[in-house]
Parts: sequence; structure tokens; C-alpha cells
Amino acid sequence: MKNQFTLVMIALLICLNGCDRIKHAINNAQKYKATSITTTDSTVVVDGNLLKYGATQVLSLKNISNKIVVKESIVDIDLQGSDAQTSTLQVAYQECEPGDASLSFDGTYINLKTKSGKPAIITKISGQVPRTARFDLTTDSGNIAVSNITKSPDLKLKSASGDLMAIGINSPELSMLTASGNISVQNSVIQSLTCHTASGNINLSKCQIQKRDLKTAVGKVNED
Repeated sequence: MKNQFTLVMIALLICLNGCDRIKHAINNAQKYKATSITTTDSTVVVDGNLLKYGATQVLSLKNISNKIVVKESIVDIDLQGSDAQTSTLQVAYQECEPGDASLSFDGTYINLKTKSGKPAIITKISGQVPRTARFDLTTDSGNIAVSNITKSPDLKLKSASGDLMAIGINSPELSMLTASGNISVQNSVIQSLTCHTASGNINLSKCQIQKRDLKTAVGKVNED
């Protein structure tokens, strides 16, 4: 009886250890956070791993009710509002090995995970989204452009060094923040607009704005 108990305990420990390893691998794939990213025109290196393979996957989004949140390092974002019931996004990314990475959308976040646990990184998101979609879009060095979003309650665009552009927006609130990029808003109706840039210009064209908070340290504010 004692031997049977010992065997059961050993089997249980092996199972728990295996489950922990699987869980650890899954968490690494889902929550990988890069500490070092180096880019050139043709290469991306993340934490010493050369991501030399590029791929694009199409995501079909249905019944979006939550805010769409993107927080990526080098991604360029270009989204257009659409009346279509199913929205389509083309998502480009770099990976260490072909077929290692896969994309999914959980209703709020676009998730990129890998089978190996090695890093992969999203480089571009473009396509159509509902005109009513709410956004919280952040990129460190990429550009962000949104257009024809006419029924959204709030939009937030943020980039460390990229340019921000909004065209054909009708929203109670639009926030656009960038450290060194330019900000452009065109043909839009906005109740409350916030545009902050340290060294870029702020350009407003053919807009109806009730309340505005426009700040640039060394750039210019142009409006027509």
C-alpha cells in the first residue's frame, strides 16, 4: 500500500511539473515583452533574436462592442471606418521561423503568440473597422492614421515619434499625443480635441471643434 501511495505521489508530481511547463510556455507566448528592439529598413532584432521572416494574416472581426486596444512598439496603423457588418484587418508581423507565430482577436486586443516562445512583433495593422468603433492605439515609433469614424464615442491615438492623422472623424472626444511627430486633423466634427506634440506641427483643416487643447513646444499650429 505504501509503495502504491509513493507511486501515485510521484506520478502526480510529474503531472504537475509538466503542467507548469506547459503553462509557462503558454504565458511566455502570450505575454512576451521585449526589452530591446533594433530595426533597419529590412531587419528587426528583438532581444538578440533576428526576426527575418515576414508574414501577413487577415483577421475578420464580428460584433465589436469593446474598445479596440493596440499597444505595440514599431507598428504602423491605418484604419478606415466601414458600414460592413464584418470588418477585415490585414496584420503584418515578423517572426523567427516561418509559421511560428499566430494571431487572434479577443474582442479588445490583437494577440500575437508563438509556438516556440521566441519573440514575434506586429509591424503593420490596416483595414476596415465599424464606424462606431472606439480606439486606444499606441505605438512607439510608428505612424497612426484613422478615417471615416463617424459614430465613435472616443478615440485615443498615441505615438512616441510617429505622425498622427485623423480624417473624417465625428466624435465627442479625440485625443492625439506624440513626442516628436506631426498631428493632422481634417474634415472632422469633434466636441473635445486634445493635440499635444513636443516638436511637431499641429494642422487642422476644415474642422468643427467646440473645445480644443492644442500644445506644441517648438512646432506650429496651422488652421484653415
